[in-house]
Amino acid sequence: MNAILGKCQVVTKLPGLADDPKLHYKSRDEQVLLLQQVLAASDADVDEDDALLGGGGRPGSAAGGGVRRT
Repeated sequence: MNAILGKCQVVTKLPGLADDPKLHYKSRDEQVLLLQQVLAASDADVDEDDALLGGGGRPGSAAGGGVRRT
């Protein structure tokens, strides 16, 4: 296992990706804002969205008929 971990590399740039016209959140500021929004979202936000959209809820949520957390 350690031998595998020793050979890992992190991709930090993909050539041409920044020029893709379909790419959302191109700037670093846009990416950071999106990350902050995702981290600030809670399970209550997801449940609220499901209720507004008429969805059945997430698996395991009260609306989905699964286990309810208390």
